[in-house]
Amino acid sequence: MTHPTEPSDVADTAGSDDSSTSDTTESGNKPPESWPPLWLWVARHRKPVLVVVGLVVVALAGTLVAVSVFTPGPKDVVQDYLDAIRAGDTEAALAIAGEPEDDTRLAFLSADALADDWSVDAVVERHRRDDEVDVDVTISAGDTSRQGRFHLVEEDDGWTIESPFVKVDLAGSDLEFVELGKVRQPAERDQANTVQLLLFPGVYELYPSFADRVTFEPSVLIATPRESVDDTLRLTTSYTLTDAGADAAQKALDARIDECAKKTELDPQGCPFSGEEDSAVERLTDVSAVAWTVVTHPVAHFVAANSGGVAVVVRKPGTVRLTGSGVPYEPEGAARTPFTLTCEFGLDNLSVAVTGDGIVAETFTKNRYAAALATECF
Repeated sequence: MTHPTEPSDVADTAGSDDSSTSDTTESGNKPPESWPPLWLWVARHRKPVLVVVGLVVVALAGTLVAVSVFTPGPKDVVQDYLDAIRAGDTEAALAIAGEPEDDTRLAFLSADALADDWSVDAVVERHRRDDEVDVDVTISAGDTSRQGRFHLVEEDDGWTIESPFVKVDLAGSDLEFVELGKVRQPAERDQANTVQLLLFPGVYELYPSFADRVTFEPSVLIATPRESVDDTLRLTTSYTLTDAGADAAQKALDARIDECAKKTELDPQGCPFSGEEDSAVERLTDVSAVAWTVVTHPVAHFVAANSGGVAVVVRKPGTVRLTGSGVPYEPEGAARTPFTLTCEFGLDNLSVAVTGDGIVAETFTKNRYAAALATECF
C-alpha cells in the first residue's frame, strides 16, 4: 500500500539546500556582494569569530594575571631567603643574597653553624616608596625574640636585598677560638679585642660542644638583619664554669702543681710555691738536695673575670713539704745541715683557660714574686 508523502517531509527536503542560507547573516539579511571577501566571510561566520576573539582575550588576561601573581615581590624574596636558610640550603640562600664581597669571614656561612630550633615568626612589608621598600622580620629562639629589618631595592631583574648578611662583633670573651654550632675557627681579634663574623640571619649556639663545662651568657646569638651594610650587631659574652667544668679546672691546677713538685729549685719558675724567701733558708748557703712534696692541693673557686675569662679564687690553701740541706752562714765552719719545712701556698700565679682541647692551667706571670709572697713556711 502506497502512503502519500507528508508535507513536513517535503519541507525538510526543500530546506536542505545549503545555498538558501549560506549567504545570509545572523539577522537573516544577505550581505552586499560588493563587500570584500574577508568581510563577507566574517559576516557569514560572525558568531564563531566572536567566540575565538573572546577566548584570545581571556587567554591574554590570564597570562597577565599569572605574570603578576608569580613575579616575586619584596616580601616573597625575603621569605624565600629565610626559608632557604631555615632549611639549611645555603646554595639557594646565596643565590638570592649574592656572593659576599668580604671573603675572609666566610667560614660561618654554613648550615652546620646554624642552630636547629628557631623560627621566623613574622615577615612584614614596611615603607614602600617607588623602587625601595623595608621588610621587617622577627626571629625567635625559645622564649626570646629579636626584630630586624631588610632594605630592598627594585632592579631590572627584580627585588634585591641590600644587606643580606649580618656583620657581628663578638666581644667579651678571651677564648682563642669561636665555635658556632658545629663550626669552629680561630678567634682573629682586632685592635678593639673583638672577633668580626659574617653570618646568615638566624640563630647560632655559642660553643655547644663545651656546654657540659662552660655556661655562656647569652647562650645563643640571634643574628637579626641590618637595614644598612654598615650596621653591625655587637654581642658581648661572658662565661662561667659548670660543676663539671670546675672539676676539670681543679684537676688541671692539681696536675700543674704536681709537675711543679718535680722541680729541684727553691724558686721553681711558673709554680705557686717558693722557699726562696723563707727566713730559715735565707740563713743557709750552698743549698742543695731540694725536694718538694705535695701534701694537699689548694681548693679553688672559679668566677667570671672582668677580662671575660675565668678568675681563680682560693677557698683553702694547699700545703707542700720542702726538704734539702745547706751550710749555715754562722758559725763559721758549720757543717751542712738538713732542713724540712712545711709551707702553705695559694694559686696567685696560676690561672685556668678554656681551649679547644679543654680546660687547662696556665701560669700568670705579671708578678713573678707572687708565688714567693704567697708562700708561708714553718
